[in-house]
Amino acid sequence: SGQLTAQEADAILPACVCSGPSFVILTVGRSMLGSAELGVLLFLAQVMAGYLCAALLARLGPPLVSERSEVKLSSEARVLRLDSIIAQAAQTYVKLCAFVLFFRMLAAGAGEVLPSGAGVFCAMLLEVCSGCDLAAQSGRFASMLCCAALSVQGLSVLMQVRTICPSEMTLRPLYRARLLHLPLSLLLFYL
Repeated sequence: SGQLTAQEADAILPACVCSGPSFVILTVGRSMLGSAELGVLLFLAQVMAGYLCAALLARLGPPLVSERSEVKLSSEARVLRLDSIIAQAAQTYVKLCAFVLFFRMLAAGAGEVLPSGAGVFCAMLLEVCSGCDLAAQSGRFASMLCCAALSVQGLSVLMQVRTICPSEMTLRPLYRARLLHLPLSLLLFYL
């Protein structure tokens, strides 16, 4: 709609890409690690690290140019049709689920074939659910490894974000933020 430039959208993306509270608190925390409190701490570390990364990268990066294009929509285009909204949402959902399924299968295969530590690491790089699942079974450092998996998000999430974001967005700030997010989220979770 022209309310954000592609550069502005890229700049806030590191603060927006994170796992949802129900997944982190209930699935990872309570179900995988046996503690909803750990899930809350994992979620807070993830969100705070995302906001800090976005703020830091925005400060260190080039200044944002606020040249918004005025989008002139016809009166017909302004009317949102429920059938179009539902159809578009369903298409997007199928695309996102396809990435999750594909990368979850790859991660599960890697977890079976590779030695324990390598399987966990590979799963974390491929898909966040699989990474957390294997990390939670790893013993003493399970919660820290789950924090790392939530921070990395995996190739699946990066492909999902690329699919739903407009092509004008480069996603470079998101890629840079993932490198900074990992140590920052681990530190925040540890504290």
